[in-house]
Amino acid sequence: MWVWKLSSSASELGVISGLLRLARWAGVTVTHPEATSRAGAAATMQAARRSRTDRFMAATLPDSAGSGKRSERLVLRRNFGIMRGGLTDGEQARQVVVIDGPAGAGKSTIARDLARALGLSMLDTGAIYRALAWAAERDGIAWDDEAGLATLCRSLPIRFENPQEGPQRVFLGSEDVSEAIRTAEITVGASQVSAHPAVRAELLSVQRALGEGGCVAEGRDMGTVVFPGASHKFFVTASPLVRARRRREERLARGDEGVPSVEAVRRALEERDLRDSTREAAPLAQAPDAVRVDTSSMEPEAVVDHLLSLIQAG
Repeated sequence: MWVWKLSSSASELGVISGLLRLARWAGVTVTHPEATSRAGAAATMQAARRSRTDRFMAATLPDSAGSGKRSERLVLRRNFGIMRGGLTDGEQARQVVVIDGPAGAGKSTIARDLARALGLSMLDTGAIYRALAWAAERDGIAWDDEAGLATLCRSLPIRFENPQEGPQRVFLGSEDVSEAIRTAEITVGASQVSAHPAVRAELLSVQRALGEGGCVAEGRDMGTVVFPGASHKFFVTASPLVRARRRREERLARGDEGVPSVEAVRRALEERDLRDSTREAAPLAQAPDAVRVDTSSMEPEAVVDHLLSLIQAG
């Protein structure tokens, strides 16, 4: 895999146009033909910058060697990065990549960036349980009321929006709850409601439906329960201390008040690890066929690059 990151200044448009001409010379079929000239590249880039829906300009590399291997995909992204390793439309329809692991390992960031690179949607299953905990609190349903929570699951109007820039947005009906479900209180609630077997049974079909058409799904039981037949499985983890530092920095960045010390966050994470790994229904566990990735000393971009290379090799 290789990546070129270019600036978006007008002076770089000639470089972009040159790269596209090189791709054409190499036998690449460009899905936006108007982008293969200097003027067309400028116009298309400007349109891409304005558009919130035109995520990629892509080209498919044919199997010129006749080896029978799948074609590779050259993706020209809105941030003017050119990446090899995306998926063709047919592959997107059947591709499910799962990322399991404990809290604070970087799953959400990695899943979001990997999904963008592959041209897939992202399924944040942790957000589903957070949204359920938030809705239960709003409706006066206790987090230990398994029957009440299971009933609430059947009418949970959750949906996701995946902007090309910035974090994923989570909606219940028309209400954006993206920030509301990320509080420390709802974090505790999500862990409690997710432990109920009836809740997990009700939400299993919801998660699978949201992943139809291909996705990058992150959670704790994606590879063992929700998508056991996923095309690629990863278990992402990190040391407890690194995870605690990351989680504390996230809360500070959000402007949370009363953020505890790193040591206190570490203890809370280890308590949650114990609950998640010992619960009766769908405990946190690495699937036997999942690749374990320790991110303790890795930046998110490096992790995404590594996962892309494993996906390409597979």
